[in-house]
This record gives sequence, C-alpha cells and structure tokens, in this order.
Amino acid sequence: MYYHYYENGEHSVSPHFGIKTKRYKLIRFYKRVESWELFDLQKDPRELNNIYPTARGQKLAGELKKTIGRADRKI
Repeated sequence: MYYHYYENGEHSVSPHFGIKTKRYKLIRFYKRVESWELFDLQKDPRELNNIYPTARGQKLAGELKKTIGRADRKI
C-alpha cells in the first residue's frame, strides 16, 4: 500500500508519504520535518522502534524506496 498525507495543519503532523507491506512500513516526512522512519510491523506492531538508522534498516529501506519510485511513476 502506498499513501501520501499532504496536510500541514491541524494535526501537527508534517506532510509525509510512505509504503506499507505485510511486514514493513517506510515513511518519508518532509517540509517541517525532514526524516525517514522504518518499522518492522511483525516485531514492533505499535511502531515504537525506528529501524531506519540501522544497517538492516538501510538495506530494507533501499528495497522499499525502489517500490515507492515505481508507485510515484504510476500516479
């Protein structure tokens, strides 16, 4: 699943987009906040441990970013 949250207001959440698979969720925040987050939904269903900065996270994020690129071209 690919999603894009455009709002920059009432919820105090920076605009972001992401991709969710059965196991992982990759999020890219932009505008007010510039960051990436990656969660292993199997091990961390409450999304409390961002694994993006880890070596494993970087490898997984690279694969998921390719998928996001394909989704952007289809929109």
